[in-house]
Amino acid sequence: MAALQSPFYGQQHNLYALVKKIEKCSYPALPADSYSVALRELVRICVTSNPEKRPTAKRVWQFTEQQHHDQQIAEQQQHDLCLNLD
Repeated sequence: MAALQSPFYGQQHNLYALVKKIEKCSYPALPADSYSVALRELVRICVTSNPEKRPTAKRVWQFTEQQHHDQQIAEQQQHDLCLNLD
């Protein structure tokens, strides 16, 4: 969804090719110009074929909490900088 297209686009008419693509976890990477390195890495490990290597739901939640916290700090720093310029 984040890539704005199905990772299996174009495979609908060839079931065998679709199954192989899913088995190999052959998905296009998210666009680097639209998403952070951290988010792209999280998505990459979430779709790995080995379930033991996937993050837990708790880890994904921790990631989102950290991203939210980092964003709030950046916004506060930007706000403080603007106040200091006035």
